Amino acid sequence: MRSFVDLDRTFGSQPRGLGAELARIDIGKGQERLFADQMPQLLRALSESARIASITASNAIENVTVAKDRAARIAEGSPRFRNRNEKEFAGYRDAIDSIIRLEQYEPLTVPFLLHLHRLLFKHVDGRGGHLKSDQNLIVSYETGRREIVFTPPDEHDTPMLLAELLDRYNEAKREGRTHPIVLIGALIVDLLAIHPVADGNGRLARLLTTYELLAAGYGVVRYVSVEQRIFEAKNAYYQSLYESQRGWHTGEHTIWPWTTFLIQILDGAYEDFEQRVVAAGTDTGSKQDRVREHILNRAPAEFRTRDIQRALPGVSPATVRLVLNELRDAGAITSTGKGSGARWHHSTLHHQPDTLAPMAESDDELFGAEHVRVYRETDGERGYHWRGTTILLLTTQGRTSGEPRTTPLIHRIDGDRWIVVASKGGAPEHPSWFENLQANPEATIQVQAEEVPVRATTATGEERSRLWSLMTEVWPAYDDYQAKTDREIPVVVFTRR
Repeated sequence: MRSFVDLDRTFGSQPRGLGAELARIDIGKGQERLFADQMPQLLRALSESARIASITASNAIENVTVAKDRAARIAEGSPRFRNRNEKEFAGYRDAIDSIIRLEQYEPLTVPFLLHLHRLLFKHVDGRGGHLKSDQNLIVSYETGRREIVFTPPDEHDTPMLLAELLDRYNEAKREGRTHPIVLIGALIVDLLAIHPVADGNGRLARLLTTYELLAAGYGVVRYVSVEQRIFEAKNAYYQSLYESQRGWHTGEHTIWPWTTFLIQILDGAYEDFEQRVVAAGTDTGSKQDRVREHILNRAPAEFRTRDIQRALPGVSPATVRLVLNELRDAGAITSTGKGSGARWHHSTLHHQPDTLAPMAESDDELFGAEHVRVYRETDGERGYHWRGTTILLLTTQGRTSGEPRTTPLIHRIDGDRWIVVASKGGAPEHPSWFENLQANPEATIQVQAEEVPVRATTATGEERSRLWSLMTEVWPAYDDYQAKTDREIPVVVFTRR
């Protein structure tokens, strides 16, 4: 509500650069409509994959987690639950489905918010669908002890504040007072400041974000999980909300930290969407390569055919079966069971790599998953020396999946430490492996034939400057990457555990 009292003040200080990001999002919105007409089958596959990811991630943000195989079954509509987490997971499933299936989006009302909240908790104890009856607090345990970071309005003021917020938001939306995504950002800042329900405020806010984005025509939320992207940037998510809520009670807050975060998430979602559509449009042979690479380098130790199909929208079931049979015949995987219920397992036997994928003719041509494979198969005899540099393999734990993720990285040695740079070519966001390390700094590196358990730290101050110079001696492009991005590119130090 506070964000909509003085609209000129709220929206008149838009940070530089956001306009360009909003323009990119609007271009993506137009392309999305084109893809919907040209590739409806692919978009249906993307939609199902995004749906499961969104249900999983939005609950995981609140530490409500469900085993992967159970998540798939509940998402498909299983009525049997083993614990409270599964019941809450099913509640988000019902709520997001009710939004996605709508053909018309009406202005927001308090009864509609409470309807969504009721769906969230209908499998738990029936306590959803009511405004809070007691004072609630926003707390943090980051320091190891309970700390109050924000005190919302009390339960007596909540009905009036919530109704006024929705009225003012709907009016600003009708009048087109600013870009619709900026309006949504302001709405969520105020909603989470009011904290209108006893439990589930974050999930309710993400449901409303999806609803309003769809109402405004931003259908990317159907095909790419915005909740997943938020979960992967969970710390930045909470920090941006905290910064936007400071001074909220007196109207001296700013919506821009949170709104900027939301815009960047959506900008990345449209970029991801376009890349997936383009990748899916490749020829049959490259689709087989995509399936092969995913199974060998990304799939868990045990998986089903449907797991591969969900991970690779746009690839036909026939192509997946063809590659599975090829890899089984080559000894790379084994199976138990038959038909769609068969479970596939990575083989412990060594296989001949030539039967699966050709090696690059030169080490300098190695890239990504192929670089990892060749490096491992030769204990670094191939792949360690690359384009005038030396490479190590870093294996982190996926912050979302919990699965091991391996990345080839340029490195240098500094005493008894290994140094790498989290550049991502100067992209605005950190590479996934660095975000994995932020969640869990313990990792493993392979340097030629030696595997070393390590702990990661990020260099700062004078040490970072010295190590940055050390790295740019062998890869001068790092300076160009830094010039392309506003973020300070991290220099990561690995120390033996």
